[in-house]
Amino acid sequence: MEPQYVELPELKLVGMCTWVTPERVPEIGQMWGRFAPRMAEIESLPGEQSFGVSFCDGEGFHYMAGLPVANLDHIPDAFVGKIVPASRYAVWTHKGPIQEFGATYQRITQEWFPACGATKRAHPTLELYDERFNPEDGETDIYVPIE
Repeated sequence: MEPQYVELPELKLVGMCTWVTPERVPEIGQMWGRFAPRMAEIESLPGEQSFGVSFCDGEGFHYMAGLPVANLDHIPDAFVGKIVPASRYAVWTHKGPIQEFGATYQRITQEWFPACGATKRAHPTLELYDERFNPEDGETDIYVPIE
């Protein structure tokens, strides 16, 4: 459960957003289903990376499925642009079915944070989806911003 630590520069993303509460978590997968066929409409940076981004806000959070872009000048209809500030992150790799993703997050928040005494920053949490991702048995990196 020991993470790696990285510093990431500011990240500009274009994608789709939805409001999520605990009972609406399944809607994240549905949003990815709407977003994936439209990814080609975004002038993204080279590479096979997409991001899931959680912007916490009280009882729920805004979740964005997005692609990295050079700037936010060209945002297609039905998409939004967001800037994730530069930050230091603790990074874990979730391995296995995407249905078990929540359990990995839970271990991070309920086991790792209390054990190590780290403080989560008020910046968005990132999920990196790249060529390793496979919904049945792949890998996804989880970036949690820390002080």
